[in-house]
Amino acid sequence: MANPIVDQVSKAANINQEQATKAIEAVSAALKEKLPYLLHNQIDILLTGGNLSDGVKQKFETLKDDLESSAKDLGTKAQEFTEEVSKKLNNLFQK
Repeated sequence: MANPIVDQVSKAANINQEQATKAIEAVSAALKEKLPYLLHNQIDILLTGGNLSDGVKQKFETLKDDLESSAKDLGTKAQEFTEEVSKKLNNLFQK
């Protein structure tokens, strides 16, 4: 799949595709040094011809998945805790 950013840089700088790709990689690395890690994926998406909303959507999907997983883990732990308390109370009142 062709990268429209590579094409644009290649034409604008009058360089070949390989040189344009290396230039874009250098710019990407420089941006990543200056910006927080959370934005690195958005930089990659933008520099491969995507748009910012793709990156934001991807971040929210990941966050949603992480929250769902955490909620399930929390539910499991709450159930285990409730069962343990129930057993201890039963043992306490059986004595």
